[in-house]
Amino acid sequence: MRYSKYLNLFLIKGLGIDNLPKHVIESNILSGNNLGRLGNLEQTPDPLQIEKHKNTKVIQGIFQMKDKEDIQNELHKYAKIFIENNKPEIALEVLFCMN
Repeated sequence: MRYSKYLNLFLIKGLGIDNLPKHVIESNILSGNNLGRLGNLEQTPDPLQIEKHKNTKVIQGIFQMKDKEDIQNELHKYAKIFIENNKPEIALEVLFCMN
């Protein structure tokens, strides 16, 4: 019973890294720390927010590339900027544009 007050320390909240899209988990651009920050988010992005990002000039420009790997890498670089600026929610919305 004396350990019960510590149980809340071990309850995991968030999506978890395993629930991120495969292309995110296997990224050569995003670090383990980046993935951890994304995995700590509590829910997947709202589909309306994903659509909003898909319609931006930046994302449209990325999707104009011919090679899927180039698209993925550029999307990951763009998302990493948001993670490094403490906006992981926006980064996840950007990354979900690939799905």
